[in-house]
Amino acid sequence: MEGRGQILIVSTLIIMAMLLATSLLLSGTVMLRLKLPESKFRSAILEITYSSRSALAIALADASKRLSYKAETHLYQNYTDLDDYPEAEAGGYEILDKWLLDTLERYPALGVVLNISEPSFTCKWGGIDGRGYSKAGASISIDVTSEGFRGFRQRIEIELNATVGRLIETDGEETAFELLMVRERGNPVGPLERPLINIYFEIYDRTNDHRYMNKTSVTSVRYIGDGRHLVVYSTQLGNITGNLDELRAEVSAIPEENFTGSKEELLNLIDDVKSTYLDGKRLDAWSKLLSEVRPRLDHSSPLCIVTPETETGGLLRLIDLILSQLRPWIRVVARDNRGITVSAYGELKELEGDILGPYIKRAAADPSLITPGGEATISCMADDRWNGNSTITSVEYFITNTTSPPSQPLYGSGIEMTPVDGSLNESMEWVEASINSGQLSPGVNYLWIHAQDSEGNWGEFDVLEVRLIEGSTLRIESLELVGHYDYWWFWRYNWVTATVTITDVYGNPIEGVAVHGYWSGDVSGEEERITDEYGRCTFNSPIIWGWTPHTYTFTVDNVEKDGHTWDGVTATKTIVYP
Repeated sequence: MEGRGQILIVSTLIIMAMLLATSLLLSGTVMLRLKLPESKFRSAILEITYSSRSALAIALADASKRLSYKAETHLYQNYTDLDDYPEAEAGGYEILDKWLLDTLERYPALGVVLNISEPSFTCKWGGIDGRGYSKAGASISIDVTSEGFRGFRQRIEIELNATVGRLIETDGEETAFELLMVRERGNPVGPLERPLINIYFEIYDRTNDHRYMNKTSVTSVRYIGDGRHLVVYSTQLGNITGNLDELRAEVSAIPEENFTGSKEELLNLIDDVKSTYLDGKRLDAWSKLLSEVRPRLDHSSPLCIVTPETETGGLLRLIDLILSQLRPWIRVVARDNRGITVSAYGELKELEGDILGPYIKRAAADPSLITPGGEATISCMADDRWNGNSTITSVEYFITNTTSPPSQPLYGSGIEMTPVDGSLNESMEWVEASINSGQLSPGVNYLWIHAQDSEGNWGEFDVLEVRLIEGSTLRIESLELVGHYDYWWFWRYNWVTATVTITDVYGNPIEGVAVHGYWSGDVSGEEERITDEYGRCTFNSPIIWGWTPHTYTFTVDNVEKDGHTWDGVTATKTIVYP
């Protein structure tokens, strides 16, 4: 009797297990049917959106390249604006038309209805303030008739900005200066390799009132962070002291009888220019050479001290070269890794006198991610020691949702920060302030911080990103790099895979997220991938042949998904392989 009872219990358990397994199998089958079309639909929308951004970047690259070729043939005296050469836009239109057709053919089963507005291309390279930009914009609309989805609209903008920064040092032949490169949304560009940057040195021919460009040799480019590059170029036209020595020798060779004034005085003036320059007074040397030396050799000047039959054209050209070396005006033509070209023109200037406001350094927000009801402390250093060494009198910040800093009329009306030591009485001060979630909008907020010194100079803004996060906020959970190799016959080739995991703030994996990243180090290239149901996506580096170790660096710089916000924290990892 006891045995029969045990058999009955075991049989019952087996039947229950079979029923449970059947139930789970049916449940999984139903979930699979419902899930795949939705995932494919969402992925298609994201893929179209991000491929449109890449297509617009390629179109802008084509238009800016055509304009640059045209401008180069005219030594950048003309064609520094797309309005001067609208034909350059034709290739960009063709690229976007082809992208539109290819995209529609890629999703025939979904019934995608895709439209893109006429793109706008803008290249402004002709200013004299050391700034230039290339920009493109368009709007796309996506309907998916098979899913009854309609009304998706998005504005796409691609941009590349170049700013000629301060002069570091120059001897006339070799010059070092800062170049700032920024893309859309204020993101820094860099590092740029040396072949991507060309420098043209301007020589002003005062006799003919003509400016012409001399292409230089870029000898080095070093990335120093935040889009800033230290660029060194060589004019291969001799240095300032050598050219002044040559000028003196050529003036000395002019026969005494060819002078109507004092030859010795002219030679002394040239010596004075040289000593002034060697004393570090570059602009004073420029002024002396222009106003005191050149007129004495210029037949059109009433101060000329040589006879009319004395040939001085070569001397005047040499003086104009030295003047251009003492106050260098340059044109930068640069291209980013997307192929977009930009140009900027301006004078390289040193910081002279107390004409600049304090720097903002080491700005930080703790924490940078704030939940509803939370708060954070922001802190920074205001430093005027290198910009005139004046006393810090005010440090303020503004909270905006735009990537543009507050305009000058708003200076002085921001939220004041408090000195850590209790008073603002030095040229370097640490300051802090508290912010709470009630001051912020959901998603990214930009905190623009700047300071004023006792001379009334407001410094440049530094900006912090502070995010108010909610349940729909995305974050980069992990970034892992793994090296691989294989052989083709006897030749080994290597590559690295980067695996990115995206979750929400609670650690849940998020599917359908568009992840953008780029390779650097000994490899290059940028890619976009969509996360799977585990929140993961994988990127493969370009291959490198051989056994020599190489550096592979991968950076995730953007994460997007419709209806979600990203916490804005990027991720970078480096591996040396093999």
